[in-house]
Amino acid sequence: MRSFLYYFVRLKNILINEVEDKNMKNKIPVIILALLVLFSVAFSKEKVKKEPKLKNKIAYTLRGNLFISKPDGSEVKQLTFEGGVSEPCWSPDGKTIIFVFNRKLWKYDIKTGKYEKFIDVPGYCLSPSFSTDGEKVIFTHESNKWDHFTSANYPEVCVVNADSSDFKVLLKPDNSWNSYPRFFPDELQNIVFNQLVSGNVNYYLATYNVSSGKIEYLNSESGWLDSNFSPDGNFLTAGWYSYEKGGELRIINLRTLGVKKVIPLTQGYQFCRPSFSMDGSRIVFEKAIYSHSRKTFVPYGIYIVNTDGSGLTRLVLDGADPDWLWNE
Repeated sequence: MRSFLYYFVRLKNILINEVEDKNMKNKIPVIILALLVLFSVAFSKEKVKKEPKLKNKIAYTLRGNLFISKPDGSEVKQLTFEGGVSEPCWSPDGKTIIFVFNRKLWKYDIKTGKYEKFIDVPGYCLSPSFSTDGEKVIFTHESNKWDHFTSANYPEVCVVNADSSDFKVLLKPDNSWNSYPRFFPDELQNIVFNQLVSGNVNYYLATYNVSSGKIEYLNSESGWLDSNFSPDGNFLTAGWYSYEKGGELRIINLRTLGVKKVIPLTQGYQFCRPSFSMDGSRIVFEKAIYSHSRKTFVPYGIYIVNTDGSGLTRLVLDGADPDWLWNE
């Protein structure tokens, strides 16, 4: 690349030869210098121009692949193509998505479009979630403790640094299935999770204090599905399901423990994977329908609703596992 001095001398000589006025000739070096300085500043700004910050996006899966889009369904982008993807979760800065691929945790880099295994430990890993500072990832991991009732290993709650280091078991199974863990916003000492005591069929919503090791149920009602916090940490949204009655989408006030129904009782459906918008005014969730042929629930679509139950709209048919990016 030519130097700054080269262009200065070249332009000066051209103008001196072309300009006849003596006074103007004396001013030419100053004029050229000013023009080149302006040019270099403009060029440097263009060169270091930052990429636009990712805002207000929802990650989800469709036919086993990872997608992102705006909440209105526009700007849809498919990120993976091999299938087998589930449970994506955004990093708070919007630069990374951790997801489950073949029952292991993988990391997708939004800038490069590349993804790689996030952590490699024996057993399956499910339901990842970042802490709000982006420093930790909490998830469900297969323990080596056998449950004779289900003929499978119990799941345990684990945590790892966002750079994949320092893998730890936070909550070991004690004749219970502990799953779908979430850190309280701006806290690393308290988590909420679903607990199923061996021999039962419905989950309870429980909290766990890492320091004291104390587990407490939020209420006495069972049947809770996946849960997620509001950005201010004052509310929890979760699905609820009864085999006899059907499914509901609910909000729990964590100060009063009062329960509000966002979507009322609906027979044959579950409302799963709810996630608040950044301002806490809306919830995105998966609606799942019971398949009699498969004898299980399958994705029916992803929907968005206001927290007062109004404005229900469908984002994508047959989509699953939505997660709303909290990024201003």
